[in-house]
Amino acid sequence: MKKLLILFLILLLPAGIFLFLKGFGENEFAVKKYYQNSSPQIEGCSKSLEIPYRVGNTSWLGGFSGTYDFNVIHFATDSGRFPKASVNMARVYDTFLDKERVGLFSVFPSEDSTGQKALISYLQQSVEWDTSKWYIKSMSRQEIDSIQRCILFTGLHEEGRADLVLLDESSTIRGYYQSDKVLETDTLILELKILLKEE
Repeated sequence: MKKLLILFLILLLPAGIFLFLKGFGENEFAVKKYYQNSSPQIEGCSKSLEIPYRVGNTSWLGGFSGTYDFNVIHFATDSGRFPKASVNMARVYDTFLDKERVGLFSVFPSEDSTGQKALISYLQQSVEWDTSKWYIKSMSRQEIDSIQRCILFTGLHEEGRADLVLLDESSTIRGYYQSDKVLETDTLILELKILLKEE
């Protein structure tokens, strides 16, 4: 009789867990919204940022500003990352090529045009590159540093290694990633798909 009771409890436990999770658990993955309750205080940057924080003036995106609901911004400032980053970014581009609401924006330092030329060459050979979906621009390193530090706060994530930032339709920062890491670009793809389904 004791063995029968133990067997009954063993069988009842998984059913109880299942029913509990079904009733009280959440089966959805939410993509984080950064800086909703506070904003970072970075030396040399504005101290009076509105909360929840949204990226305000995006004129630095040029003609790309306001074109897409979801923007993947790529700071291509580290030439050591380029070989892996270009392959990973092309994968992100291919995944969302048919999604009208997603655009990619790569920023290169104007002081060195070799990376920009190499990426353009790679894209022309490897994908159906639509310049309106993946916009490439050069800026001075000083401008790039100011945007990364004071507007997008990339230096605060993964020991300053984040070079990809995801912005949503309200210009809220939704993610930080490293372009040369397959797992991180996979996470970017997954989170973008989730955000697109939420709409």
